Amino acid sequence: MLFLNPIIMSCSINLFCLPPAGSSASIYYNWNKYTDSKINIVPLEYPGHGRKIREPLTDQPQEIAQRFYEEIKAYSNQPFGIFGHSVGGSVLWHLEEKLKADTCYDDLKLLAISGRPAPKHLQHMAQKSQLTDQQLIQEVRSYNNFPEEILNNSDALNFFLNILKNDFKLSDNMLHDRPTQTHKPLLTLHGIDDPFIQNSQMMADWQAYSHQWLGHHALPGDHFYFLNHDTLLEMLNILSKHLT
Repeated sequence: MLFLNPIIMSCSINLFCLPPAGSSASIYYNWNKYTDSKINIVPLEYPGHGRKIREPLTDQPQEIAQRFYEEIKAYSNQPFGIFGHSVGGSVLWHLEEKLKADTCYDDLKLLAISGRPAPKHLQHMAQKSQLTDQQLIQEVRSYNNFPEEILNNSDALNFFLNILKNDFKLSDNMLHDRPTQTHKPLLTLHGIDDPFIQNSQMMADWQAYSHQWLGHHALPGDHFYFLNHDTLLEMLNILSKHLT
């Protein structure tokens, strides 16, 4: 049950999930197996990724936010939350701005940012879109769960690097964002061993961007902490508690 017609959905709340750089919506496909029965996971896909692989890539956050806004509108009159991991945590804010102009914004119940430091920390990050191919390969090797079969296949690797370069450019385009403080509930999460987040304060500083701060959660694992089954269950329990 991944892409149901929104008209026939019986769940009480949707959780739209924005993927990290170099990934696709498939990273969220199994979450519905473990969520509260009242929550439906709806993975959103970037152009040029996964099931939208035939569409042109884009590194423009406004364009992506517009596409996601139109997809969310199809689920009208249903409460929802938005979860963004890594680069998805920045796209989330552009998406919220699009939603504010629509009545469906009233149905937004939760913003959840995962593995993406607060703006004052992002502005000091190096621009990864400037990395060479070899540096990009070293970058992805730092992700413990990156599949070796891609690294060992030149055609697959070149295809992936093209997507990753686009996504890193997308990320770089948002490093100096200054999101407007939201009135929606906000929480953050990250993996304790995330190599890109030196301490929990880098995530807790998102508190300054919401009038309804729900706190930060540091969970076992690295950047892709939720790929661990037990940690995924813990994370989904946190999200469910605030969504239902």
